[in-house]
Order: sequence, then C-alpha cells, then structure tokens
Amino acid sequence: VTVAVRPEDVRLYDVAGRDGDNIVEATVAAVMFLGETQECMVKLGDQVVKFKAHPSIAIKSGANVKLSINPDKCRALAG
Repeated sequence: VTVAVRPEDVRLYDVAGRDGDNIVEATVAAVMFLGETQECMVKLGDQVVKFKAHPSIAIKSGANVKLSINPDKCRALAG
C-alpha cells in the first residue's frame, strides 16, 4: 500500500519536540527557499519525502527532525 499526502499537510518539529501518533523521525536532505514557502526534502529510511514549510521556520540540511502527518489528510493508493 502506498500512502499519499499533500506537501502542505506535513508539519515539522525539531527532534526534541512533539511525540505521539503519526510522528516520524527524519533527516533533512535539502532545503530550498521559495519566497512564500520552503521546499524541504527529508530522508525517511531509504525514502526521500518532499514537503513544504513556512519560511520563518529555521531548517538546515543534515538536521534531525520529526514530521507529523494528520491521518485525515492521508490517502491510501491501491497497487
């Protein structure tokens, strides 16, 4: 099963931050400032996930972070 979520529905926390359901730890692979947003790529195991973050959030490549994904925003894709 593949799970899809829109990039703007992923929330970012520092590694000392939030715990709970739907929280995963990741490492920031790259950050690109795009004016009204930042495009971030993080490594989750062998996978790279791309999402958007507010430009006021300080994110650096190589940082360990936590991602929160609202289950209501997730879509299961068959096949």
